[in-house]
Amino acid sequence: MEFTAYTAVYIHMQEGREGMNWLTITKFIAGAGIGLGIGNLAENLAGRLLAKRNIESEGPKHSWIPLAAAAAVCAAAALVIPTDWNLVYVYINIFLLLTLSITDIRCRIIPNDIVLGIFAAKLIFSVPAMLGLNGFPQVDLKSSLIGMAGFFILYMLPALFGGAVGFGDVKLAAALGFTLGLGSSLICVCLMGLPFLAYIIIRRMIAPCPAEAKLGEILRTRLPMGPVFASCAAAVLITGYAVPLSTLTGMAI
Repeated sequence: MEFTAYTAVYIHMQEGREGMNWLTITKFIAGAGIGLGIGNLAENLAGRLLAKRNIESEGPKHSWIPLAAAAAVCAAAALVIPTDWNLVYVYINIFLLLTLSITDIRCRIIPNDIVLGIFAAKLIFSVPAMLGLNGFPQVDLKSSLIGMAGFFILYMLPALFGGAVGFGDVKLAAALGFTLGLGSSLICVCLMGLPFLAYIIIRRMIAPCPAEAKLGEILRTRLPMGPVFASCAAAVLITGYAVPLSTLTGMAI
């Protein structure tokens, strides 16, 4: 009798685990599929934004790279973020961040349309949370405003003194500071060194610099900061739902 009861419990637990495994696989596949769609939309929008400015992309268009990146990021988001408006909000941000990454890599342009879109997404999705509705991203207006001001000042200084940061990067930094809030913005700054270093390494592999070129000369060139901002912001947005970042920073996100 006792053995039978334990056996039934064990079988029930195994069935639950199998159900969870199938649910996880389904979420992953669905997220990857949505990511492919987002990647295609981002490619098309980037092309239209550049065409509107009568700008032709520089160099070859590696269309599989944004598709693969979008599929991987959206699949990860589907696994850790509740399937509600929070996930929709993150997907919208991934779409906007991927679009500006494409335009910045190809033509060193961060369209104002995308920057305004990031601001708008935060504001629109914050209203239901402020009204007390569940399933929407939480908002801390004070944290968002401080994050926006901090990011703006942090990147405006090198832009004014002729560094590798452009004024489009400054506007994007302010938008992301507003979106992420103070605590997540600080974590984003700490993470930015990794993709920045990866970009320099990959760029030197693809288009090697002259042997006499020094690292300082490379860093003073105009680098596409959009993808660096985008990758770190996406990572913080996604992991913010898996691990409460406020526990790491002691600040409101």
